[in-house]
Amino acid sequence: MKKNKAFFLIVFTLFGFSIGLSQVNSTDNDSCKSLLAAIEKNDSTKVAQLLETTDPNCMCRWNSDPRTPLVLAGRMGNLKIVKQLIASGADVKFHVKGDETPLMAAALNDNVALVDYLIKQGAIINKELSGDGTALLIAAREGNYAVVNYLIENGAKVNAIVIGDGTALIQAAKNGHQKVAELLLKNGADPKLEAPGDENPMYHALASNDEEMISLLRKYL
Repeated sequence: MKKNKAFFLIVFTLFGFSIGLSQVNSTDNDSCKSLLAAIEKNDSTKVAQLLETTDPNCMCRWNSDPRTPLVLAGRMGNLKIVKQLIASGADVKFHVKGDETPLMAAALNDNVALVDYLIKQGAIINKELSGDGTALLIAAREGNYAVVNYLIENGAKVNAIVIGDGTALIQAAKNGHQKVAELLLKNGADPKLEAPGDENPMYHALASNDEEMISLLRKYL
């Protein structure tokens, strides 16, 4: 009889612990969502309030994607909030599976000051992620000339190949960003370089009948 009581006590304790853990996780998730909502609204005052009780390295689903506060702030291009998060302990090198790094997120915007700050805080310039590429690939894809130039000047590899994402020059050619493509070529980008499953820059220029891009690439072949 005593053994049965002991068994039921253990089960009850574990069950109660499980419920408690679930409630804690739910609370943490709600706090993280509140923080992300404030970041998306560029509400630095609310962000400061939430950071008093919320982990700046938290993660939750946001618009169906896994997201962290620092990545979202990078996507929003909000340097002030990025600084708030890092001051509260956000890790510039941290990212979750299925999401880009904070630097890659910042490369989506033509905001050199934001990219510069993240790099000075320890962000890895040449970090590669399949499905995202590198910060340089992202900036080239978006046509963000100033960020592409800054990244190159600070050691970004112009001929880095990421499977599924190609190279920076492929991204520039594919998306019709002639000035970015020319900048890459002047800094050693190889116009003949092919990426598995993504052909080469000239292939994309020809496919889109981009005469200016075709002419530019031919100068470097």
